[in-house]
Amino acid sequence: MNPACKDITSFLVMDILERAQAIEAAGHRVIHLEVGEPDFDMPECAKEAAVAAVRDGKTHYTHSLGLPALRQAICDLYAREYGVAVTPDRVLVSGGTSPAMLLAFGVLASPGCHILMTDPGYACYPNFLRFMGLVPHYVPVSEDDGFQFTAEAIAENVADMTAGILINSPGNPTGTQISDKALDAACATGIPVISDEIYHGLTYAGRARSALEFTDDAIILNGFSKRFAMTGMRLGYMIAPAAMMPLVQKLQQNLFICASSVAQWAGLAALSPDGLAAAENMRVTYAARRKVLLAGLTRLGLAPRNRTHPAPSTSSSGPTGWARIPWPWPTTSWKRRIWRDPRHRLRPGRRGASALFPTPIRWKISKRAWNGSWRYMAERCS
Repeated sequence: MNPACKDITSFLVMDILERAQAIEAAGHRVIHLEVGEPDFDMPECAKEAAVAAVRDGKTHYTHSLGLPALRQAICDLYAREYGVAVTPDRVLVSGGTSPAMLLAFGVLASPGCHILMTDPGYACYPNFLRFMGLVPHYVPVSEDDGFQFTAEAIAENVADMTAGILINSPGNPTGTQISDKALDAACATGIPVISDEIYHGLTYAGRARSALEFTDDAIILNGFSKRFAMTGMRLGYMIAPAAMMPLVQKLQQNLFICASSVAQWAGLAALSPDGLAAAENMRVTYAARRKVLLAGLTRLGLAPRNRTHPAPSTSSSGPTGWARIPWPWPTTSWKRRIWRDPRHRLRPGRRGASALFPTPIRWKISKRAWNGSWRYMAERCS
């Protein structure tokens, strides 16, 4: 057995989701608060494009980098939203953002090298790194800094063996955005910056900045799962420096060949004016739900305490967020009941619990989590 596998942990979110699905299969209604999935269907134009691709026989291998038209549409998106010039030869379309991440780390991997990442951070990052022979170098981040890198923290942790700086903004699980100063500092180090921008297009307090606005050498990871509600289509992409593209293309050809042709045609439609309008309608709905949720959390005594970042104690600028449950809280039974009730599936804040101490939980503003959950908590857990 590959020794690299023994240190790989299961993805807790999927463990909880699969347990919830088993409960549902047994006939119980479950309110999902665990998995980061929009409750909307993907845009109608994307659905129609996928059906048309199957009907018209567009079900064969594509170029290993992806459909030329889709890669051009991604370039157009970044030009329009960030004012950056990207050419299609720097875009690789993948079967989800995770494979793109695997390719990026595969190119950067070198024995003994490490990648800087925030603590807390996305739970799967360390497993990707360890599997590729890289070491996760955790940089503790605080509530005062919005749980993101600071310029000072980057300077203090960069070393000779640093192979990259991994940025996730808006971040998972906290939903916060990195400051321009810190992003500029990361890009100025000359060390590869890997910017996971999967939550771009789903912000509520100012637009997210792309690392490409600070350096042309950034490695961008993005996809269609969150903004376009296309999680099951498994479609992502990478934008990389020209010098890196032959390497990631070789890995793509050998490991994955190409992304799903049907998903690519759906993705092309999602980037059309109709698709982008549908995505914006989703974002507006999330924003309205977020407003209600923040007001409700405030009524429960979880009011934001730090105004430097957009409501960091209960939420932030992204589509998910976190809430700090003080301990002891006057209604301790709230947490206990939510955790034990089979109809609610919460994701506990395990990674980086020291930063979110004492008791972090993650919240969502998708309809699946929304319907009934707030009323249930208010009625039974007050």
